[in-house]
Amino acid sequence: MGIRELGCNISNEFVKYVGQGNDTSFWNEPWCGDSSFRILFPRLYRLEQNKHAFVTDRIKWIDGSAIFCWKWTQEPKWRTNSELACLTTLISNFVPPGLSSDKWIWKLGNNGIFSSRSLNSTIDKLSVAARVPFKPTSLNNLIPQKIGIFIWRASKNKLPVRTELDKRGIDLHSTRCPVCDEDIKTLQHSLISCKIATEVWDSIRIWWKLDLLHINNISDIEKASNPALKQSMLASFWQAVVWVTSYYLWKNRNAHVFRNNPLCPPKIVADIQSKSFEWLNCRGKNFD
Repeated sequence: MGIRELGCNISNEFVKYVGQGNDTSFWNEPWCGDSSFRILFPRLYRLEQNKHAFVTDRIKWIDGSAIFCWKWTQEPKWRTNSELACLTTLISNFVPPGLSSDKWIWKLGNNGIFSSRSLNSTIDKLSVAARVPFKPTSLNNLIPQKIGIFIWRASKNKLPVRTELDKRGIDLHSTRCPVCDEDIKTLQHSLISCKIATEVWDSIRIWWKLDLLHINNISDIEKASNPALKQSMLASFWQAVVWVTSYYLWKNRNAHVFRNNPLCPPKIVADIQSKSFEWLNCRGKNFD
């Protein structure tokens, strides 16, 4: 099994040592930390006039202090200013480069020198890890496949909530929840801890006559287990209802944000009950 099949990016095991800084890309190479500035500060990267500028084009070290030479297509503002402040702080804490030439260092080798022995050792370790069995999220046949796919995306944190869009460099006015404005809009906040979500989940708990809900994070939604429901059929029905609830919470929040539709928890719960009954009644007849 090769290193590509094991899912390893060999380039991550090299780090750039900055000497004179005239052969290291300021934005595209990870010369100050583990990631390139293009990835860490995407908004600033979009404003950069010369995206292939070298370190010496953007920084001059005088008496150990960094003097910045920025060239923007337009002046940074809003959240881009926050990125600029983080970038300058990061570079200011960087040890000034020496007078030697820039060079790549192999992190896994002795004295930073690449060797086939260190590479083979890395492949062996990854091969052992690859033998550990992996169980992907299974779909629940009692509900439409689109809801199972939604839950799979949620479990992988692949839904476009504001915090994830912010990480991808999309300049948003705010990352706070547009419904309650009480917290940052993460996926967990949207589906579990927002005041609309908690009201809906409490109604679902009462509907199923459960003392405790056992839904505290995204992993709990994915598993959707409850010790009070010991029969396999009831457990599968409960998982289906939990997944349908999560899907309708997400669907109604989007309708509120993008179409200004009102958020009414009793109406959301009624839709969840109606659709759950419809799907479970039709699909549960052949449930084994």
